[in-house]
Amino acid sequence: MRCALAAAGALLAMGSTLPGCGAVQDDDAPVAAVAPAVEEPPPAEATPAVAYAVAPAADATPAAAPLVDRAREIIRSSCGTCHTASSPQANPKALAIYDLDHADWGATMSRTQLESFRKRVAGKAEWAGEPRATLDAYVEELLARSAP
Repeated sequence: MRCALAAAGALLAMGSTLPGCGAVQDDDAPVAAVAPAVEEPPPAEATPAVAYAVAPAADATPAAAPLVDRAREIIRSSCGTCHTASSPQANPKALAIYDLDHADWGATMSRTQLESFRKRVAGKAEWAGEPRATLDAYVEELLARSAP
């Protein structure tokens, strides 16, 4: 912007020496040249930086996420191939039990299926510790919601 203003100022200055380009002619009345007022933008240092939000990685589920979402991300690593309708390898029999594409994916399981699910979870070494505790809590939540 400053370069453009400087160039315009230089052209105006040149115009006074070139005939026909705004220079004062003998028959013209003298006129005081007044440059238009131009508000300059603040320097780059004063311009606030724009922060862009970065989406979390698809496999990262924060602890503050709902229990259903945390459990889904744990299960997806081993069971997502068959239990996700959008997967090319989706298994219709597996989807009849639960589909990880649904928001409340575990709600379709019966009490018997939930007990079986709990046993399968207990048998997976990769789900030891916090993942196991999350899955157990989710099963308990589903059992509490299901009819006896």
